[in-house]
Amino acid sequence: MPNQQIPDFRNAPHIRQANLIITRHHPNIGPADHLGNIPHLSETPAQLGRPTPILGAETNEILTESGYTPAEIANLKTTGAVVSLPTN
Repeated sequence: MPNQQIPDFRNAPHIRQANLIITRHHPNIGPADHLGNIPHLSETPAQLGRPTPILGAETNEILTESGYTPAEIANLKTTGAVVSLPTN
């Protein structure tokens, strides 16, 4: 068997059937491949959590929970100290 490249492995039918790589919908980027849950435990089956947020998706929430005021958050964004998603 020849060496496989990452796309070959990711899209191999036996890898997909074993749920080693799964495709999930990410609210910001659409379909995305993720590692599946490797152990299959009968008594405590694994559950997939929410997709990983993209950079800056939760900046306001995190800084607010950390005690920053709206003015301080705005200053951090203006100076480039933090990144946030653009608002529509």
